[in-house]
Amino acid sequence: MHFSWIRPVAFYAMLALIGLTGAFGDATLNNWAKSSNFRWLWLSYGIWLVVATLFGLVLRWQRFSFSGAVALALVVHTITVTFIDRVYYGRQFSTWELMGLACAGVAIAAFEVGSALQTTAN
Repeated sequence: MHFSWIRPVAFYAMLALIGLTGAFGDATLNNWAKSSNFRWLWLSYGIWLVVATLFGLVLRWQRFSFSGAVALALVVHTITVTFIDRVYYGRQFSTWELMGLACAGVAIAAFEVGSALQTTAN
């Protein structure tokens, strides 16, 4: 049985976890900024330590270049933050902002296709 699909799935699952965790770190930092309650700030620090550690693991897997991994992590993070902003904070997004999110999805697909093409060329 061939399990070549496991690595890409694990990679994107880790990116999703990083994006979700980082977005919650941003949300707790936002709560600290609004409330001046230092518990939110310390919670944010702890969350970001987890995010940095998980991102370090993604870099060790070397599925993409450093810049590619950073770009993909930021895209996933941005999509997650946008979701939290809409659901938790009730933000309404303009058509242009939603188009930007769609472009972020296209960016993820482009990185994956580029990686696959590079792998087959080698």
